[in-house]
Amino acid sequence: MWTQTQSLKWLTYYAAWLCDHESRKMANVTPLFTSMVKHHVPETAKWIIDEAMTVFGGYGYFLDQEVERRYRDKRIAEVYEGTVEVQLNNMVRILKRLNPEFINLCWQLFICFICSLLLNNKTL
Repeated sequence: MWTQTQSLKWLTYYAAWLCDHESRKMANVTPLFTSMVKHHVPETAKWIIDEAMTVFGGYGYFLDQEVERRYRDKRIAEVYEGTVEVQLNNMVRILKRLNPEFINLCWQLFICFICSLLLNNKTL
């Protein structure tokens, strides 16, 4: 859990540094990093809360536990906010603008992924 929070901290610091030291050359990249931070924060929070529930075991599901309240609040925020999907769309839009071949690459990776699933006889 500590490594996840540290990676989040340094990604946030780097995005803030890019915003403070924005140059013309990096002007197109700054929104990408801010969207990455906005995507990474809720995902990391979800992962950490899930891990905390695992550490607490069945005791974490009792209503008087702080970890249970945070788990419940995080699940509600996921349903209502939808920020992760919005930030993913922003990142894809920015990457498409930065690199026109991005869509082609994503499509090729998707085809490779589906083929590997089919070759390994796994269902989607």
